[in-house]
Amino acid sequence: MSDTIIRDATDEDFNAHSRCILLKLDIFFDGLKNEPLTVTRSDYLIDAELLDEAGAEDNNPLGAISANELAFSLYNDTGIFSPTNPESPYYGKIRTNVPIIPYMKPDLDDETEDVNWIKMGVYYVSDWSATVTGAAASITAADKVQQILLE
Repeated sequence: MSDTIIRDATDEDFNAHSRCILLKLDIFFDGLKNEPLTVTRSDYLIDAELLDEAGAEDNNPLGAISANELAFSLYNDTGIFSPTNPESPYYGKIRTNVPIIPYMKPDLDDETEDVNWIKMGVYYVSDWSATVTGAAASITAADKVQQILLE
């Protein structure tokens, strides 16, 4: 892997006839200045959806702006992502406003090159639903613009 060329993704990478887009999430349970928990499809990440939507009305003092929402599921068979599980290393840390940074990149078939991850913004947890006995945790997060619009 040391001979692998790492470059920025191009439009051709994302618009290829056959492609797979990889996603990773950095979850900052202890704030943005501390080390995050990184999840991918190879460990806890089950699925994710990134929504970009316009959300302004004529009387909105901010004008016509766009807000983003991130929804994802994490594998939770051990209850590690359950807010009420005192055995979880994240007990007491699973709450609203936890920062999350999603990254994406195309998965290339070529083993001699790879592409850099693209940061998709910073999101903040608005809802975290999981039970100790559930198999998945469902999380919704929004960017600061969405939070401002809701207020």
